[in-house]
Amino acid sequence: MLPTLFKIGNISIHTYGVLIAIGFIVSLKISQIFAVKEGINKELIYDFAVFVLIFAIIGARIFYIFEYHSFYFKHPFEIFKIWKGGLVFYGGLIFGIIAVIINVKRYKLNLWKIGDIFLVALPLGQFFGRLGCLSAGCCYGKPCNLPWAIKFTNEEALAPKNIYLHPTEIYHALANLTIFFILFFYYKKGNKKFDGEIALLYGMLYSIGRFIIEFYRGDYRGHIWIFSIPQIISIIIFWISLIIYFIKRRKSNEKTFS
Repeated sequence: MLPTLFKIGNISIHTYGVLIAIGFIVSLKISQIFAVKEGINKELIYDFAVFVLIFAIIGARIFYIFEYHSFYFKHPFEIFKIWKGGLVFYGGLIFGIIAVIINVKRYKLNLWKIGDIFLVALPLGQFFGRLGCLSAGCCYGKPCNLPWAIKFTNEEALAPKNIYLHPTEIYHALANLTIFFILFFYYKKGNKKFDGEIALLYGMLYSIGRFIIEFYRGDYRGHIWIFSIPQIISIIIFWISLIIYFIKRRKSNEKTFS
């Protein structure tokens, strides 16, 4: 597609990095809106988000390098070229959660409430991130002959060239945008029944979408039996989210009727 947006002298501005930055800024603004709704200083959310972002990028990159360790063993300096693409979402999520827990203890905040504030906005950030994947050609799909198949011709793209592929980057983007609108309007209309509900709904919805789309991914994912590693993680996150959701929902109902 368009890995390099433009150049300034010898400096290349990569589309992937620009879209990731846009996703972060937009998500931050959404999180700040809901922080005010929850009675939390929105400036605190900015400091919080930057810390979490750094952890998330490190985690996402580590997981990506682990998946493609043979390539990075031969080309170690490529490890630092994040702007070209190459982040694994679940790695970012795991490291991001660790960063959130650290900051929650640091600022003495409610973990579940903070989870709602950030995870209502995260899928919108992911939407822009997946458009970045499309521009870089990473996270590409399997070959297909469907009417909406896409073909990468730019030599800088990470996907196989001149072959029609499933546009899995677009599948991911649309799934994330759908999740965002569901959570955003549910939260905004005051339907949230307990702290953590938005975060847990995100965990379930994202896991379902990711599990399905993984079947169409063409890049190497690492498999156990018929499932890719991300699918196995999706199954785990879905069931953990579902179980915690019903536990917290029941406790919420008990408080309401007590």
